Amino acid sequence: MKDFIYPTIIFIIFLYVLAFMLIYTYKTAPTPPTFINNSTGTVNVKDLQNELIKQLKIN
Repeated sequence: MKDFIYPTIIFIIFLYVLAFMLIYTYKTAPTPPTFINNSTGTVNVKDLQNELIKQLKIN
């Protein structure tokens, strides 16, 4: 029984800190939705091909 007290206390503290971070991080600075009004129209094949070639040359 004595061996389980210390890890249990540490785990409870870890859960408390994690909950604190989640609650107060997102409560103070809400972020706007990601995918609203981000549409720039349709993508044509030529532009997609050029972008893929450009990315492959970079890497």
